[in-house]
Amino acid sequence: MITSVELVPNAIDNSYVGSDAYLDRYFSLFHLLPQPTSPETQYSLEPEIKQTPPFTHTTTLSRIDVIGTDLENLSINARFEKEEEPIQLPYVAFYGDKRILSNQRIDTGRGGLIFLFDKDKVLRSSFYTPEIGWNSLAVKLFMRGEHSNVFENVLTVPTYEKGTHPTIQIWKVNYPENITPHPKYLATE
Repeated sequence: MITSVELVPNAIDNSYVGSDAYLDRYFSLFHLLPQPTSPETQYSLEPEIKQTPPFTHTTTLSRIDVIGTDLENLSINARFEKEEEPIQLPYVAFYGDKRILSNQRIDTGRGGLIFLFDKDKVLRSSFYTPEIGWNSLAVKLFMRGEHSNVFENVLTVPTYEKGTHPTIQIWKVNYPENITPHPKYLATE
């Protein structure tokens, strides 16, 4: 089950995947807190700014307004410090056991959003992921559902009742043929 208790503290550990020795891919997720909203806006959100761990970036995001109720066509107006015009951000919404990707696939260079909705389509948690995190291997695979032919799903097992929680997936890694195996890593004890 994806919860804010799992996402935020584990972001730094998950961002290690794909980082080099200088931790170039480390990132933090920013939990978005609900704010008072105008009648035409479903949700207004602001990032919860906490001290970020070493090697990670802070954010200049100041506010997000979410307009619409169709989870596939939400309008996301993100406002960043020192920018006059709002920016549309891509998002992924989790609703029951469904992953819904925004129709906007253009990379704005500003990252994206993760929304967690309950069974009544009420927003329960939301997160801003800076660009370095949005385009990381961990977020692409596990949040956005973008897989390459390197990863092959070999088994999917529902964890609880259908429609309430995500499933467990087991993946096989298809390494390129030109990789020479190292006997040290193939040995078993």
